[in-house]
Amino acid sequence: MKKTICYILLAFATCACIYPYDAEMAKEAPERLVVSGDILIGEETQIDLSYVMPLSSDITLERKAPPEAVVVVKNEKGQFLYGKKVKQGRYVIDTRYASENSKYRLYIKLDDGREYQTPLEEVNGAPRITDLSYSVDNTYLRLYCSITGRSSAWNYSLEYDEDWEYHAYFIPDLLFVNGGYEVHKRFKDFYNCWGSRSSVEPCFMTTEGLSENRIERNNFLSIPRADYRLMDLYSINVTVRGLSTDARVYLEHLRDGSVGTGDLFTPTPSEMRGNITCTTNPEEQVVGYVSVCKRASKRIFISSTNVYQSIVDPGSLLFFPEPDEDGNYNLENLFLWDSPVFFDGPAPGYDNVQWAPKRCVDCRVWGGTKNKPDWWPNDDE
Repeated sequence: MKKTICYILLAFATCACIYPYDAEMAKEAPERLVVSGDILIGEETQIDLSYVMPLSSDITLERKAPPEAVVVVKNEKGQFLYGKKVKQGRYVIDTRYASENSKYRLYIKLDDGREYQTPLEEVNGAPRITDLSYSVDNTYLRLYCSITGRSSAWNYSLEYDEDWEYHAYFIPDLLFVNGGYEVHKRFKDFYNCWGSRSSVEPCFMTTEGLSENRIERNNFLSIPRADYRLMDLYSINVTVRGLSTDARVYLEHLRDGSVGTGDLFTPTPSEMRGNITCTTNPEEQVVGYVSVCKRASKRIFISSTNVYQSIVDPGSLLFFPEPDEDGNYNLENLFLWDSPVFFDGPAPGYDNVQWAPKRCVDCRVWGGTKNKPDWWPNDDE
């Protein structure tokens, strides 16, 4: 019986529409141009050019550098806005004052003569962010965004930028310098720090099939209450843009392919057709989809009060240095990883100075910096 089943499975595999991988095909495939960015009306447009290499490319070969190019935004009246190269592969076009009532396309000419363009498209009007709010439960801070769209776009992409202020656990009484302690009036230099990061991938939403072009309280991000981002003051700036159906589908496939959530039949990013055509060779495949849109943004600040929930007792991290088997304290080596914090008595010594891990007294160890944003609302330093 087992042999019969094996023969049936073998016959099915022979007839199925899943073909063996041809390594030689991958070797012959050329690198493909990748175009990243959208035409953003009302702000500067950033377009990045690069190449995606065949999977079987020789890893010892140098990756092909981004091309030199002329990058232009054109409208239906024949007006040109030229891009300025700001670094290799990156071009910025001033579309801050471009009219929302025109149609636009992106035009690219590489230094080898190849030319590319997108179709003329109307501007996907900026949706309105009607609410940006949060809730707190026993475990998470949950962030929500409500959107009301326009008739020109029923699909959306949401991205965000996070900024936060946090602090070290202790302000130390002393430093360890040149083999000994230096007592000061409490070192505050590295008590407060600021961190920031941006969303790794966009959140896609759609109102297609609904009676109203509106999204209510979409939970786009959840942060554990014990996360140090919530320690003092947290801020998030949410940016939403309208997309066409084709753009959303393309970008969702691109996201799923990059994070490995696609299936056996999901096309790879290099196999998918975006809206960029090589006019000098229409058979050439280009990776990317360039939309024409106007974005909306909204920022909120969230205080740590009734939000942050530390799971660490800082006092439990304090300790007194102990001598080794020879009776030596080796404070110089200890200071590479830890720091003196508090002391009792007229002068610091071996048995009256409490130490702690450096992360307890230097906020920079957590990955932040002393670079407070100019727009930060308090006077902390």
